[in-house]
Amino acid sequence: MGMKASFRVRRIVDSLTAGGSPEEKAGAKNARIDVLPSAWINVPGVTEETSSVSVYRLRFTVESRYTFRICVTADQRYWLYLDGERIGMGSERGCPGKWFYEVYEIELGRGGHFLGALTWYLAEKAPWGQMTVRPGFMLGTPDSTYAARINTGLASWQARVIPGVSFMDQSERVGPLVGTGARVCCEGIAWNHVFDPSAEWAGAEMDASGHDRLLHPAVLPAMRYERIDNVRVALVDKAPSGTCISMDNNMGEEASAWQAMLKEKGADVVVPPHSHRRILIALGNYVCAYSRLVTSGGRGAEIRVGWAERLSVEPDRSTGGDDRLGFDGMYFVGLYDTFKPSGMEQELLEPLWWLSGCWVQIEVWTATEPVAIQDLSLFETGYPLDCDYALKMDNRSLEIISGICLRTQICCSHETYMDPYYEQLQYVGDTRLQGLITYATERETNLIEKALDIFQHSARGPTPLPTSNFPSRNEQYIPPYALWWICMLHDYMMWRGGADFLPRLMPMAWRVVEYFLNSRSEEGLVRSPEGWNFVDWGVFDGGTPPGGQAGEVSGLINWQLVHALESLTDLSEWLGDEDGACQARSIGSDLCAVCESVLWNQKRQAFADDPQHNSFSEHSQCLAILSRGLSGRRREDAHHALMSDPDLLRTSIYFSHYLCMAFHRTGEGHRLYEKLMEWKYYVDRGFHTFPETDEYGRSECHAWSAHPLFHMLHSVLGIRPGSPGFSSVMVEPQSGPLARVRGLIPHPLGHIEVVLKAGKKKCIAEIALPEGVPGELRWQGRTFGLRENRQTIDLLTG
Repeated sequence: MGMKASFRVRRIVDSLTAGGSPEEKAGAKNARIDVLPSAWINVPGVTEETSSVSVYRLRFTVESRYTFRICVTADQRYWLYLDGERIGMGSERGCPGKWFYEVYEIELGRGGHFLGALTWYLAEKAPWGQMTVRPGFMLGTPDSTYAARINTGLASWQARVIPGVSFMDQSERVGPLVGTGARVCCEGIAWNHVFDPSAEWAGAEMDASGHDRLLHPAVLPAMRYERIDNVRVALVDKAPSGTCISMDNNMGEEASAWQAMLKEKGADVVVPPHSHRRILIALGNYVCAYSRLVTSGGRGAEIRVGWAERLSVEPDRSTGGDDRLGFDGMYFVGLYDTFKPSGMEQELLEPLWWLSGCWVQIEVWTATEPVAIQDLSLFETGYPLDCDYALKMDNRSLEIISGICLRTQICCSHETYMDPYYEQLQYVGDTRLQGLITYATERETNLIEKALDIFQHSARGPTPLPTSNFPSRNEQYIPPYALWWICMLHDYMMWRGGADFLPRLMPMAWRVVEYFLNSRSEEGLVRSPEGWNFVDWGVFDGGTPPGGQAGEVSGLINWQLVHALESLTDLSEWLGDEDGACQARSIGSDLCAVCESVLWNQKRQAFADDPQHNSFSEHSQCLAILSRGLSGRRREDAHHALMSDPDLLRTSIYFSHYLCMAFHRTGEGHRLYEKLMEWKYYVDRGFHTFPETDEYGRSECHAWSAHPLFHMLHSVLGIRPGSPGFSSVMVEPQSGPLARVRGLIPHPLGHIEVVLKAGKKKCIAEIALPEGVPGELRWQGRTFGLRENRQTIDLLTG
């Protein structure tokens, strides 16, 4: 575009809590786009009925070097350009009631400048997690010097729809719930040419109805965009698309050329005319990334870039086999973007939205011209986690499991928590476990704060319950998840505090509880509400436990309500609402007593899942054990049933989190160790991340299965908050057969470090607490006081 003026850009991030520097928080809030003299704009003729990619441009002049802030948002997404360079992406995923805009601080040199935006809007093919109102773009500055020059609605922005771009629906081959969206077919279009001044541009039109989005400054930092170098070209061949992969067809010299390009060491790779090439790339790990191709020539060529979590044993659908690492004799079935170069020089081809998996396949078909591939790069994306923890154990398998758990958490953390390959939705049940991992491994908690806050915006249907997943274009209700959301508030209170954040969420917590309590049976248990009363996969039909159909009575849902009421008691008490605490405590105690009376089976010596005592599970025993209102005798009985009854229905990879919590509560360190070691099954089968259900399930990366990392820190090392806000520390290790464990987790005031050296003749704990933070160590029925800084305790002699 010929622009040479200098500039510098910095993102300004708001926060839902007191986190972040005062300057940044003030900067984000002082640049409120909803009170600026700016307006939503759109390309004339573009409506919400049609998917489209649009571009906007504006030229303006700066008389002398100047620094000011701009606010930017779009429906649905944008790439922001300044002087031809992409400087930002958004808008941060939200909902109409909490529509986010990004704030950028830009320093411009004297002279002419160019602002541009590429935006896209998907109608019926929009991913489930992408909410929308209507297509549009908005940019504004609070600086009065430049508002008239650059603000949409005031300045003379031009706009056009990019022809030749269509969106594809590929869910039939991969799965009906695929929600990645924005899979494009670009014909004769390169993103670095979309601001072509010779194209036909029109004046952008104002959209006066933008008030139906409530605008808020973005609360998350920019997602990562980091080049990946350590990938391997597994094969290059000429085999027809969709055929079986065979090393017998590998073209070794060409594979080396593609490999050199990926490592930024090679020259162009030229695919000759009337040819086909298939390039299979093994990523060596699970990755969420954007691909980028730069091509020259090749008019009439077609390039397809596909991603898959695993290779398939079937040619037409994704069906995983036993081998996650090999590829010979397998098929590639995945999601892809398609590009058809125009034949110009240096055309930049990349998807609008990232994809994920362990395998990438690139297919190139040429027509009468050769195509030169001048660059092939992969850029990993995701939330910029700091992973501020350490863990070392004298068991190599557990260390490998912890590393894969972390990778799973990383790949499931973006603008919301999500599963990266399929729905890309933030579910409450998953998010609670991901939030616990966050507390134990991260200092910054903006992502879990956003999750807690945004779920209250989902309560817009026929009930006061939050939806099971949000943001989402579809309403789905899993009523038990609403109870876990209340427990998530309690988790936040204990690990981070939040006296300035939690009060505005408490009204919905009370509405949820009251909704459940309004439907009680004659014996005092609550009836299952309308909706999908999912508790766990595997042993329950469709995930719904006995008594889980609307109007019936489920013991598991009642135990979850007990936990929600206990959480509400603590929250109300800590926030100074003594009446609310008293009310929640009384109701919770009464309900716990009814559960104990109605659900206990004397003959089976276990808690039943239903009042008819037809079903018995680990789920009921561990939820009962974790309820502090359960009498001591029944806790011991439930503990015995959990340990000794071989016929209990077993928890899945997800719900075993609560089983691990029960093992820690009852001091069953060896059983906790055995449960965590079950994840070795997936390690042995080559998984790079842990799956949603089992090795043949639909999702190979699902962060509710990453909870062993939390338990290694919380349950094995035993580090947890002793009081709200982590104002005191409780260390209660359950190391089982492990002889040496060492770990460090973040605390709002520093770090907590625990080293445990356990043996028959010597048992030592070395513990370091942040300055000003007291604590206790509990070990085999004994309690030791902890002081700030480092200390060593002989656990055998005291």
